[in-house]
Amino acid sequence: MQDDDTLSADGAIWRQTSTFLHAGVIQTVWDSQWWGNFLSRQIRVSAEYLQGLANTPQINTVPQISIGAENDMLFGLMSTGYRLHIGGTKRLASSLELRLMDRKRISLRAHYDAYGSPFLSPRRGVGAGLRFGFYGLQL
Repeated sequence: MQDDDTLSADGAIWRQTSTFLHAGVIQTVWDSQWWGNFLSRQIRVSAEYLQGLANTPQINTVPQISIGAENDMLFGLMSTGYRLHIGGTKRLASSLELRLMDRKRISLRAHYDAYGSPFLSPRRGVGAGLRFGFYGLQL
C-alpha cells in the first residue's frame, strides 16, 4: 500500500483525498418542549450509506451502512450517540460519540470506535478522536 502523504520534487506535500458518495436520513423520534430539557431534550435516529468511488487508505469501494441514535441533553449543550457500522473499511464496528459543544459556529466532538464488535468492546482494534469545527461568519 502506498503512503498517502508524499513529498514531490518541488518540495510540496501532496495528499490523496477521498472521493465518496454519502447519503443519510435523520428522524427525530422524541422532542421535549417542556420538562425534559435537562436529561433528554431530543432523541434522533439515523441511517447512512457511504461508498468510496476510488480505493484510498481512508475509504474503499465496499459500501458501508451505519445506523445510530443520539440523545440531546443539558438543554442542548451536550449529546451522546451510539452508531453501528457494517461494511466498508471498518467491516463491523460500533462507536460512541460525545458532542461537548455544538453551537451555531463552533463544534467540539469526542468519539470512540471499537472495531470488530457491535458492543463497544474491541476485537480488532480501537479508534478515538477529537474533532473541532469552526464555521465561517456570515457578513
